[in-house]
Amino acid sequence: MGVALGRRWVASGHRVFLGSRDVRRAGDLSATLGPNASGASYRQAAASADVIVLTIPPHAVLEVVRDLAELFQEKVLLDCSASLGPVTWEDRHEKTSLAERVADCAPGARVIKALATIPSATIAGEHRTARTVYCGDDALAKSTVCRLLEELELDPVDGGGLREARLLEYYASRAVWNVS
Repeated sequence: MGVALGRRWVASGHRVFLGSRDVRRAGDLSATLGPNASGASYRQAAASADVIVLTIPPHAVLEVVRDLAELFQEKVLLDCSASLGPVTWEDRHEKTSLAERVADCAPGARVIKALATIPSATIAGEHRTARTVYCGDDALAKSTVCRLLEELELDPVDGGGLREARLLEYYASRAVWNVS
């Protein structure tokens, strides 16, 4: 997902930093995106970017966010991750979403949940335009993410506050975990 997003945003004229635990791998991948892309460590990418996009596996998200929380102050933090495990319809009232937990781990970050239900093949342009829902509590961050989603030729829909990310994670969980 990260490479597909990076490729599209570089093509739209944005400067993109691909962060990874493996800086060499990030450098190799960024070289395929064009001159406006650079590979970096997670820390370097977070320090350099205005908008940070989390495309790492859900089980690693909270650890990475905790480690870099001080770099996320006042920045838009776009959480694209699915849930940590299967989510049931009842969970939407009882459990905190992963996006809400990300916000708790990074006070001062402007967290938006989006793209958890969109396959990377759609982002890569292999499928038709899709509607996507995004959620967050910061109006300016939502506006920024909405523009970025439109640049991906997606049809963004404001799904409300970050608490509503529970519903997005429920739908993503059904696709990933096939919860019945």
